[in-house]
Formats: sequence, C-alpha cells, structure tokens
Amino acid sequence: MATYHFNIVDRHGVVPDEEGTDHRFFLDALKEAKESARDLAKHILENETVLMEQCVEVTNDAGQVLATLPVVEVLRHPHFPKFRKQC
Repeated sequence: MATYHFNIVDRHGVVPDEEGTDHRFFLDALKEAKESARDLAKHILENETVLMEQCVEVTNDAGQVLATLPVVEVLRHPHFPKFRKQC
C-alpha cells in the first residue's frame, strides 16, 4: 500500500493534507481525488464563493505531484474528469 496526500491548491497557496490516505492502487487515489474535488465544488457553490482555479493535487509521501484535478473539471465532466500533471 502507498500513502497519498490530497492537497487543495488555489491562487492563494496550498492547504496540505498532512495525514494522507493509504490506497492499494493509484486508481483508488484518483477516485478519492475526484470525490474531494466534487465536495470542494459543492462547498464553493453553496457558499457562493467565486470558483477560482482551485484544484486537488495528489502527491506521494515524498511530496511528488502525481496528478491534479481542477475543481471546474468535475463540473464540466462529472463522470470522466481529466486529470492533469499540474494545477
């Protein structure tokens, strides 16, 4: 198993996921990132906050960025959002 961290990134900086979550497969980590982005989008819309380039950044224990998912991507493509290399 590997530990993955799901950081929230926006133009103001990074809110790090200090604890991380263990997943056997990287695809499971991507599913969690997608759920995190959906939750963040819901929070933004409910609080009438401006949707500014927020994204979920998936890193390993060494801090290496493995994938990113812009929040707006889960709104545009809710079933199959496209992950990127950077926010």
